[in-house]
Amino acid sequence: ESMKISTKGRYALRMMLDLAEHQQNGFVALKDIAARQNISKKYLEQIVPILNKSNFLQANRGFQGGYRLVNAPREYTVGSILRLTEGNLTPVACLDFNPVGCERRNECITLPLWQGLNKVIADYLDNITLQDILVVYQAHGKTGWLPCRYYLPRFLDLNQKIGVYGNFSLKLFVCAHKKLYLCTRNKK
Repeated sequence: ESMKISTKGRYALRMMLDLAEHQQNGFVALKDIAARQNISKKYLEQIVPILNKSNFLQANRGFQGGYRLVNAPREYTVGSILRLTEGNLTPVACLDFNPVGCERRNECITLPLWQGLNKVIADYLDNITLQDILVVYQAHGKTGWLPCRYYLPRFLDLNQKIGVYGNFSLKLFVCAHKKLYLCTRNKK
C-alpha cells in the first residue's frame, strides 16, 4: 500500500489556498469556494469543522456569512494543514509512534531509511506556506504550475553541495529563506 494524501487533505489545502487568494474579500461563502474549486459544497462542509476546531478558520454567520483565515497565509504550512486531515504523514506504520513502536526497531536495517524519508517529507511540507504557493502560482499566471525545474532557480539564493553519497549528491537550496534539499544522481 502506497502513501497517498486523501481527497480530504487535498481539498482542505485547496480550500485554504482559495481563502488565502481571496482574503481581501473578507468572509468568503462556501458556495463560492466550491464553485471556483469544483468541489461539492457538501464535501467542504465536512472539512470546515476540522479546520475550525484547530482555529485555522473564522466563521461568520448570516447574510454576509462565510469563512476567512484566522492568520496570514504565510502562517499556514502545507504540513500543518495535511496533518489536520490525514492524522500523520509518516511513510510507514512503524514511525507512527515516538519512540518507534516496532518490536524490531533495534535490529531493523531499514529503519534509518524510513526515518530519513519521513524527515524529508516533513521538512518539505513544513517549509512551504500558503503564501509560497500563491507567489509561485501568481508568478506563472493562471495557466498553472510549471515543473519545479523551471521555477525553482528564480528563487534560489544558494546552491551548496552538502555531500556525495555513492552515486548521489545532496544539495542545499535556500528558497525564500527556507531550506530545501535536493538529492540528485551523479553523472557517470
